[in-house]
Amino acid sequence: MDVSDLSTSLSYGESYLNDWLKSLITSSGTLNENPTGYYVWLSLLVNNPLLRTADIKELDLTNGYLKKIPKDFSKLEPLEKLNLQKNKLATISDEVFQLNNLVSLHLGWNDITTIPDKISELVNLKTLMIGNNSLEDISDNIGNLKNLHHLDIGSNFFSKFPNSICKIKSLININYISFNDEYGLDEEISKTIKKHIPNVIIAQPVKCNECGSSDDDFIYRAEDMCASEFGYACESCWESHFTYYYYYCSIFVAPRGSTGDNRGEVYQNQGGVTIDPFVR
Repeated sequence: MDVSDLSTSLSYGESYLNDWLKSLITSSGTLNENPTGYYVWLSLLVNNPLLRTADIKELDLTNGYLKKIPKDFSKLEPLEKLNLQKNKLATISDEVFQLNNLVSLHLGWNDITTIPDKISELVNLKTLMIGNNSLEDISDNIGNLKNLHHLDIGSNFFSKFPNSICKIKSLININYISFNDEYGLDEEISKTIKKHIPNVIIAQPVKCNECGSSDDDFIYRAEDMCASEFGYACESCWESHFTYYYYYCSIFVAPRGSTGDNRGEVYQNQGGVTIDPFVR
């Protein structure tokens, strides 16, 4: 791109840049196989010499198609809340561990396989959400997060429960149900956690209100279910029975990871109250 093309007028330059970034994400209205537009935008953001990093306390990069974090992302050191849910991350970048002011880090719905030793560098972290990944291992250093209140490591692939978590005496609640715990929480693990952290709340698994009729049915985390006053619905039942749930209740919580797409539908309950069918 010729820089002179952007200097004709500010509005023209902005349009040119927007069209270029858009082309990195979609082609002929179809999402590219490996979209890079969000990565380029993020790189431009953190390397903008005029960027006032002190003003950026929260950054939501959900659904950004990010496979990695750009170099110099750690320039955003004042960040307190970072949301990287629903991307394509396989690792947690070292750049993230340099954000010493983070109190909330959301990494759910990626493909991360391990939580490395550097996790202990996030000394101010209060919330760590890393459910729905490919975790098989967690560094023992997670036990050094003395300020951690909320931990979600559920829906992963642990061969055994990481006992270092029992060192986190500050925990208020934990969600650890694994894909290996197909028929419920391991009672021995729950007892071990309660022994070391007596006041912690352990998230309990739930069953689908539609298809979960027997003890042998697969159980789910409440965070991954659609919730209404009638109970919970798994994704397949949510898809096939969504009108029933939306029409008869004004309270509906979509599963975590929902993009908020309401399919253009508008529903009213029996009291005439309009409801949003996809609320999280």
